[in-house]
Amino acid sequence: MLSNPGVQNAGPVEQPAQPERPVSEGLSDSAGRLLLLGLGNDILTDDAIGLVVVREVSRRLTGLEGVEAKECVEMGLALLDFIVGWRELIVVDAVRTGQAPPGHVHEVDCLGLKTLRGAAPHFFGVGEALALGKELGLSMPNEVKILAVEVSDPFTMGTELTTALRAALPSIVARVMNAVLEHAPKALSVGSSTSSRSSSKTEPESRTGIATKPMPGSDRSNSPASLP
Repeated sequence: MLSNPGVQNAGPVEQPAQPERPVSEGLSDSAGRLLLLGLGNDILTDDAIGLVVVREVSRRLTGLEGVEAKECVEMGLALLDFIVGWRELIVVDAVRTGQAPPGHVHEVDCLGLKTLRGAAPHFFGVGEALALGKELGLSMPNEVKILAVEVSDPFTMGTELTTALRAALPSIVARVMNAVLEHAPKALSVGSSTSSRSSSKTEPESRTGIATKPMPGSDRSNSPASLP
């Protein structure tokens, strides 16, 4: 290091304290809006129901301000990158409790997740991700609703829903659409064209700093067909 012989070394210079960066800084302007999030894996038969339903709902809703629909193949902590920064959240996912027929929709909140016993690849981790986000001081949804769809087979490799679940698909879509309309800040109209708010195939920006990796089945080319 070069030094000036005419200047006496006064020791290390104390740097001014830097203000802490709020955890919400850098988030998108999505706060104050509603996120409809479909979870699932489109190569695990009925586990794709969340993706199929949200895809169909986003296709039917138009002119609905403040609402965005996304499909997600992640699970656990990776969900934080999707849900941080939203005021309200509706999650559609598969669950197999064995206590209801395929197509039945279990509607619960975060506390209700603890009482809903069931199995499905993506169902585990939703409540944990929400709790961790709050613990870290992240901007988390104030209101969360989970619509867990009872399924027959969420584990077998396949790109088609089981017969019983596909038969119940219209009623499931209607139930989710009603939930969105109940929570939407400005419901202007409902139509059949593709919603401009839907971003089902876009990957989220990392809002939390937690690295995420695509889950198997993230390629939508083999996803179950939506309703006609």
